[in-house]
Amino acid sequence: MLSVTFLGTSAARPTVERNVSAMALVREGETLLFECGEGTQRQMMRYGVSFALGEIFFTHFHADHFLGVIGLVRTLGLQARAEPLRLYGPKGANKLLTQALQLGVERVPFNVEIEEVKPGAVLRMTENGQRDGYEIDVFGTEHGGGSVGYALREHQRRGRFDVEKARAAGIPEGPLWGKLSKGEPIELADGRQLTPDRFVGPKRPGRLVVFTGDTRPCAWWMRRKGPIY
Repeated sequence: MLSVTFLGTSAARPTVERNVSAMALVREGETLLFECGEGTQRQMMRYGVSFALGEIFFTHFHADHFLGVIGLVRTLGLQARAEPLRLYGPKGANKLLTQALQLGVERVPFNVEIEEVKPGAVLRMTENGQRDGYEIDVFGTEHGGGSVGYALREHQRRGRFDVEKARAAGIPEGPLWGKLSKGEPIELADGRQLTPDRFVGPKRPGRLVVFTGDTRPCAWWMRRKGPIY
């Protein structure tokens, strides 16, 4: 499952109907946050976005794109978070985000790691190891100050499991369905041995989600990756 929740689409200042920049992307239960404008944590609560996130990505450091991270990090601390949080941003991220997170008298009780990125970087690793089935490309954008965009690009996905064929073959719903959908052969109680090619369709291309921030992508992305959908 992949879903995108726009937590804020207003530019420079909030309106009654729209908050400033933030977007949550949930993929297979993992939550990624892109931008964190003022009030983002309230928008997360309003729209049911999990606070159990591990990474936040910033395209640039105009105030309406990052001021919310100060309060969000404090809230995560009050929730007794122990896992590290990783922040990504273009040149200047280390200095600016470090200063922002030092505001206030409260000590952040978990580790916050800051990684500066530049166009051409490919983010394949997280704090817990290799990303599961996807990677994130960084590309340049035309907004000044070294702004960047991010493209979540999935690897090739497994084919769809045909539930009706499985039922017609008398395969009981449960772990055996899971094994077939993962490409593993199974053996039924009556001794029949079945292979996944009968029940799983052809592999599918991965999905692509691109976040450019306030601007259109630059020629770098178009030359190397093709059009954005």
